[in-house]
Amino acid sequence: MILQEILQLAIDNGVSDIILKAGSVPRMRHSGKLLRISNTKELTDTVMHQIISTILPKHLEQKFSMDGDVDFSYQMGGERFRVNLYKEQQRLGLAVRLIKRKIPSAKELLLPPVISKFTQHRRGLTLVTGPTGSGKSTTIAYIIDQINHYRSYHIVAIEDPIEYVFTEKNCTISQREVGIDTVSFSRALRAALRQDPDVIFVGELRDRETVETALKAAETGHLVLSTMHTTGCADTMSRIMSYFDAAQHPNIKTILSRCLNGTISQRLVAGTRNNLVCAFEIMLSNSLVRECILNKSEYGDINQAIEEGKDRYGMISFDRSLFQLYQHRRVTMETALSEASSPTNLELKLRGVG
Repeated sequence: MILQEILQLAIDNGVSDIILKAGSVPRMRHSGKLLRISNTKELTDTVMHQIISTILPKHLEQKFSMDGDVDFSYQMGGERFRVNLYKEQQRLGLAVRLIKRKIPSAKELLLPPVISKFTQHRRGLTLVTGPTGSGKSTTIAYIIDQINHYRSYHIVAIEDPIEYVFTEKNCTISQREVGIDTVSFSRALRAALRQDPDVIFVGELRDRETVETALKAAETGHLVLSTMHTTGCADTMSRIMSYFDAAQHPNIKTILSRCLNGTISQRLVAGTRNNLVCAFEIMLSNSLVRECILNKSEYGDINQAIEEGKDRYGMISFDRSLFQLYQHRRVTMETALSEASSPTNLELKLRGVG
């Protein structure tokens, strides 16, 4: 079975990911489960080299040779795929993710209503966090699409690689891909400040220079959207501070307390319909959150601020999100408890709704 046939099979069957590796049979991830593709054999080194030669962009060949892994996008017909090519034990492997052509609605994504507040900001820093494959790019795409629909802005998006291709509505959208249109996130972000942007989307805050420039852009009146591979708001604050020397922490905390709009942290959990559903932790900046950012050496108190802000501000902890998913019969009690931050407290609440 050639690559194009495998990709088409994924499209036809609602598969999220494909893993191809020399010395292993092809597998697909469907509803969170990794399944062998029927009627396939182990992929040989020769076959993997043939596949790679047809999809790896020429300008990335040297980078892959030097680094041993590389990200890029691939298009087949009207479908787009995000690809990670890597070496393992001197053999080739591919992880391929299918990107939906249409940006899902809030209802399709089961987004909490409070996320609509993140589409209304005109300046500041908004972060969407979570592990790889948790849907961060899709949530960001939804926010950008809403801005595109209701505002007249210039949106500059810097991605590695480009995933969703936006159709301009009321906004002008410039999408730049690292490695093709620019050499790095940090360089493209610095350049974006000279491109008359209202909104800047940086695919990921992954180094000190990018974080510094993103904070500068947010502080000077731009709306900056980005992602981080962190597990929650407290972890996100700690990760940002880790990029800086201790002597710089007071200044960075001051900037964050002024410009951070909030964070959306998400993780995928097993649903009751043989599917995956998203649990959220959502923090909105208020006086208590700003105080936590400014005055705490550790950020555990932010979790308490999220809990206290649930009624007035609509903030959501992961455990509250899991509770709501259980109430709507989207996850089982066992799943909710296994994913909970405080299983004992959540169990008392869950058994109360039986």
